[in-house]
Amino acid sequence: VCTVEVLDIPAVPTKPSIEQPSSLELKPLPENLKYGYLEKNEKLPVIISFNLDCDQEEKLLQVLKQHKKAIGWTLADIPGINPAMCMHRILLEEGAKVVRQ
Repeated sequence: VCTVEVLDIPAVPTKPSIEQPSSLELKPLPENLKYGYLEKNEKLPVIISFNLDCDQEEKLLQVLKQHKKAIGWTLADIPGINPAMCMHRILLEEGAKVVRQ
């Protein structure tokens, strides 16, 4: 049996990441991967293979730049998904005391 809870949380309108890229803290990658960027100033990062030669890397980034609207950069960029549905919630019993641990 599956139940779906409908929330009355309004969606906050946000600009797509390709129009207003946010600055991200990038994590270290394994040796076989590296970051490529689709915008200047290290905006819109993508993870690509470290083993590509310069020509292959340039061609890959060019294709990704042409189709960057198809990439779901954040939940706000994916139509039909309400970001409020993806928020973490902790359900407490009525009368429960909140304790910081």
